[in-house]
Amino acid sequence: MEAALEETFALLDATVNEWNPESHASQLNASPAGVPFPLSRPLCDVLGVSAAVNRALEGKFDPTIGVLSAAWTAALEAG
Repeated sequence: MEAALEETFALLDATVNEWNPESHASQLNASPAGVPFPLSRPLCDVLGVSAAVNRALEGKFDPTIGVLSAAWTAALEAG
């Protein structure tokens, strides 16, 4: 059980952790606009599920929380 949890957290860290500059999501966010970016299967799956949930909830779930996340980070850094 512990190994499975560690594997799951490692996958999440490598895929969607925006504070990990090596994560797939961070690399996508850092890539230039308009330049094709090869999505990893895990990130593609996360984005697909997020889009499906967004549609099912008629926009009440928005995975594009970049502005909120940036404000949170700025507040943490400011103390």
